[in-house]
Amino acid sequence: MSWSSSVAVASGIVALVLTLVMTLPQTWMIWRDRSSTGVSAGTWALFFLSFSLWIGYDFRIDDSVNLVANVLAAASAGLLTVVIEGVTVGRTRRGALLLLGLVASGLLLMAFGRFGPMFILSVLLPAAALGRMPQVLRSLRTWRAVGASEVSVTTWWLGVGSGVAWIVHGALQPDVLIILTAVTSTVLSAAVLTFEYSARRARAVLAPA
Repeated sequence: MSWSSSVAVASGIVALVLTLVMTLPQTWMIWRDRSSTGVSAGTWALFFLSFSLWIGYDFRIDDSVNLVANVLAAASAGLLTVVIEGVTVGRTRRGALLLLGLVASGLLLMAFGRFGPMFILSVLLPAAALGRMPQVLRSLRTWRAVGASEVSVTTWWLGVGSGVAWIVHGALQPDVLIILTAVTSTVLSAAVLTFEYSARRARAVLAPA
């Protein structure tokens, strides 16, 4: 195995691990506090759907590293979506229905990623990273309103780290789709962090002495 291939595999493994664990701090915060204030369920649902599309693409290009990462990441993102929308507010039935809907939609996207026209996938796969936009906008509103937030900055730091690792992995493959997606996801994860830290500073200024 060449040097570049070894680094590509290593960066893929790092990206895999970071992608998998990034949901854990957010899930814990919501479960601990029984509140999802400021957390966008839409972002995590779109995470699940984008991972599903990538699973189909991974089968298409026979990329086992990405396949394992995306399968497990899709499962964790789907679970977090259900936690946000269902369990934490006492609507277990709603959570179950949401999970069924996500699974059905995910299976359709997997099939499209595997068999759909490549010229459409070349647009959809990088665009999937825009699923972070609902959280970016939600964090922006939190900052402007100086509101409370249950957003885990640890989760989004892990998102930045996984994005950087995926950039390295994609560059060494090389795979332009992976690079474009990873760059977009890294920038948007950094935007979430920027607004969340700004909101924290604003709340600290307004807090009574």
